[in-house]
Amino acid sequence: MMKIVLIIPFFGKFRPDFKYWLKSVEYNSTIDFLLITDQSVEVPNNVRIIKSTFKSFVNRVQQFYQFPIALNNPYKICDFKPAFGEIFQNEIKCYDFWGHCDTDLIFGDIRHFISDEILTNYDRILANGHLTLYRNTQVTNAMYKKAIPSFKEVFSSNDNYAFDEAGRGNGTTLYWYRNLKHKFYINREIFDDIFTLKDNFVPTNYSIENRRNFIYSFDNGILFRFYEINGTVKKEETLYVHFQKRKLFVPSIVQNRFTIIPNKIITYRETPNIDFLRKNAKGKFFNKQFFKIKTKYVKSKIIKLLKETFST
Repeated sequence: MMKIVLIIPFFGKFRPDFKYWLKSVEYNSTIDFLLITDQSVEVPNNVRIIKSTFKSFVNRVQQFYQFPIALNNPYKICDFKPAFGEIFQNEIKCYDFWGHCDTDLIFGDIRHFISDEILTNYDRILANGHLTLYRNTQVTNAMYKKAIPSFKEVFSSNDNYAFDEAGRGNGTTLYWYRNLKHKFYINREIFDDIFTLKDNFVPTNYSIENRRNFIYSFDNGILFRFYEINGTVKKEETLYVHFQKRKLFVPSIVQNRFTIIPNKIITYRETPNIDFLRKNAKGKFFNKQFFKIKTKYVKSKIIKLLKETFST
């Protein structure tokens, strides 16, 4: 079995549902997680904590480059994720693959979807910043230096480029897709990336067509998506569900089985029927992230309208 480690820098207070992320991590016991943080937290055996302030983390990254980097807030770390294979080589040198992931998600069984056969045949696994793996070789770890815009431009700018994905029409993901597609494993059907600007759960990474009323259930390390299609309930295993910063209301005690509805974790339902989906998949619990972005959008539209009105 190939050895995998995921690197997660996180500074500041954890989300209320972080303990549920940890529960899903615990069940992936054959994968290691390197959590770099200024917080104190109890973690499973497969999680190693490196205590660090954000300033110390920035200094660690800066020592690796000859030019001044711009890393003024934790969100900017996303642009540096593709370089973790070089920056943290001392910590990951014994692993076959390294990667990065987000903590606003719940994992299912990672090995079920990312097998040793896939790891043997590909050098990069998946395309999004919330979970990506790279083969731990000198060549692959330096591949980000070939992407457009240049890593020097990205790392020295205060702007967020989404360099770990395909920001601004480029980034490392598009470089791999255009130049190393035969070594790039992309399967957008195996996970669920939930749309921010909907109060209910709407996956954005694949075509949902006639599917609706999505909910999720975690059952002892296995994650399932449930949805309605043609008046029936469909159940499918999924790699992870990514909530894109939306706040979930969560019970204080984490169980080994639980169900996730918009926007709350509730008591586990083993076989939700069609009536349960139609009643509970509508997003009746407040989605702060949706409200925040929607308010910003409406405000910008009003300002634009006022400018157009008074400029004529």
